[in-house]
Amino acid sequence: MKVILIMDKPLNCFHCDLCFYDKYYFCSAANLIVDKNVEDRTIHSKCPLKPIPEIKYAGETRYNRCIDEILGETE
Repeated sequence: MKVILIMDKPLNCFHCDLCFYDKYYFCSAANLIVDKNVEDRTIHSKCPLKPIPEIKYAGETRYNRCIDEILGETE
């Protein structure tokens, strides 16, 4: 069984809800320490979060039927 977490894409690792600080910045999604000096403006290359392709349909942004249903955006 698979699950999906739907969230807005963060600007960088330090704006991500899955990144925590306790002496170091730690990414709970990738299970690694994120070096703030190196990665302060980007998403870490080992980030497991994948963007969902957007589809323009009748002037609206759609994803796919399954995700639209989860978001409550079915017609």
